[in-house]
Amino acid sequence: MSTRHVTSIILIVLPALALAQGGGGGTSDLRVSGKFISDIPTGDPPLQVNSTTNVPNLNADKLDGFDVGDFAVEGSGVGIHYKNLVGVPGEEIDQDCAINTGCFSGDLATFPVTISEPGSYRLAGNLETTDQDTTIIRIESENVLLDLRGFRIKGPTSCSGTPLNCTPTGIGRGIRAVSANVTVRNGDITGMGSNGIQLVAGGRVEGIRAVSNGANGIQAGFDSRLVENIARLNGQHGIEAGDTSILEDNVSVGNGAHAIVGTDSRVVGNTASENDDRGISCGGKCLIRDNQVHGNGGVGIRAVDASVVIGNVVTDNNDDGIMNTLAPGTILDNTVANNDVGLNLQANSGYARNTVTGNTCLLYTSDAADEEDSVDLGGRRI
Repeated sequence: MSTRHVTSIILIVLPALALAQGGGGGTSDLRVSGKFISDIPTGDPPLQVNSTTNVPNLNADKLDGFDVGDFAVEGSGVGIHYKNLVGVPGEEIDQDCAINTGCFSGDLATFPVTISEPGSYRLAGNLETTDQDTTIIRIESENVLLDLRGFRIKGPTSCSGTPLNCTPTGIGRGIRAVSANVTVRNGDITGMGSNGIQLVAGGRVEGIRAVSNGANGIQAGFDSRLVENIARLNGQHGIEAGDTSILEDNVSVGNGAHAIVGTDSRVVGNTASENDDRGISCGGKCLIRDNQVHGNGGVGIRAVDASVVIGNVVTDNNDDGIMNTLAPGTILDNTVANNDVGLNLQANSGYARNTVTGNTCLLYTSDAADEEDSVDLGGRRI
């Protein structure tokens, strides 16, 4: 093929390109006066950059209007999770629009504020009701991020006493989602007639204080992630999640039933104390690790099925320290003191290096035929 023929092809295919001579080594700049459009098949990169020098204006700040901080990484015991978008412009909610006009398209005046489209939403002020049957925010769409931004959702309910009593109670929730993959974070929910937060599958709750609600403080469905929340003085469970969830670094104190409830879940680094019933109750094959469980009215840690219970401090509970039922479990490296039965285990459970002291009975095991073996080990490690 002749040089002239090649040149004519270039001019036809790239009419918007012009070559300008650069400095040194005979290199040239490639300038584009129109769009650069690649027809390279999927799987092949359309652009290759070998230089490590920063390219001005080609960075996360120019990626669909987001800032690089919107994509911050957070650690997790099961890998790396990316935070939901931070600081992304979104629809705002405050008391005035909630009551008088509706806060955005699809939302009518008066509670509940109804979110029916995916996206980012945020509070611009506190939200409050005097009716225990009123729900404040209802989420009817998947893929919603709701940032309370430090503000408060408040109802009329108050919880106090021993055992805990809440009044008035009703059906009102602070935040109620009926669709999956909803994230709620950074604020207070208090005094609701029923649950503080109630989400379904794929729920994410981070940095929430749920206090003095008539039913559960925080409740979510399967495959949820409840991290760094505080649940206190709620009428029923403090924090509850469905199958295959992560419950980490929460504090659940003084609630009317169990502190933390899960199934087939990872329950790590939580504090569960002074609740009316169990500290941690987890069914299925749970990992229950490095929790502080103190002074609860029922069992400190109750694990059902073949769970692993490791490295917990379980003290001063009114029932068993650690109970494992239905199937043999693995009980390792726990400190269990001043409970009723220290370790109440299914037969054939594996247990080792637990420090068990000051309990009424240090070790109790039963097999499928309900034969019982109660052993006083004098406070030794078992």
